[in-house]
Amino acid sequence: MKQEENIKNKYYKLIDLITDSNQEVLSKFNECIKNPKEYYKNNYSIFEERGIEYEIDDDEIAFWVMLDLLLENDYCCELDYKEYVEEFIESLKALKNTLPFKEDKLDYNDDVFMWCNTINKEWKYKDMCISTIDIDSDSYILFICNTGKLKQLSSLGNQIDTNIYKVQYTEQELQKEKEQQYEYYSKQLSSRIIEMSFEKNKKRNQIIIG
Repeated sequence: MKQEENIKNKYYKLIDLITDSNQEVLSKFNECIKNPKEYYKNNYSIFEERGIEYEIDDDEIAFWVMLDLLLENDYCCELDYKEYVEEFIESLKALKNTLPFKEDKLDYNDDVFMWCNTINKEWKYKDMCISTIDIDSDSYILFICNTGKLKQLSSLGNQIDTNIYKVQYTEQELQKEKEQQYEYYSKQLSSRIIEMSFEKNKKRNQIIIG
């Protein structure tokens, strides 16, 4: 019983803060972790989809239960780092505590973090921001919260060895990101020019031979 309470206390407050005390979600979490091992056994396919095909401890089970509940109830969204801007916009709009944002300010050539950074600048004076729960993956878990909660959320994240932070770039990071994008698209363009030149010469040779 003591172990169950210790696990519950680590994650309960996180869910409470992110969902603004949604009792339905909190009750569901409590129900799921009454017997973490039994939950893992009965929902093995969910863990398998995330590549977790090995036995994990109760603490990690509770983490994934928390995350899945937040996703299922539209308090978080999960996006691939290569996500298209249309999917990003749709996912952000679907979150329960979202705010309006200027879609036309999001450059389709940017990435998820850049889009979040742009929106966070827009929401700065509304004391709201897009934050992330780091799951050490190529995908991002994003959620929207009041900036006043960030310090507490980050502190709670440290207690479960998880980084929780506002998505933002420094000016230096922004510049570096833009330079990397420029380099990438320059290479893409050069490759396309070479390919087109090759195809043109190939057709020319076919005409001469013919």
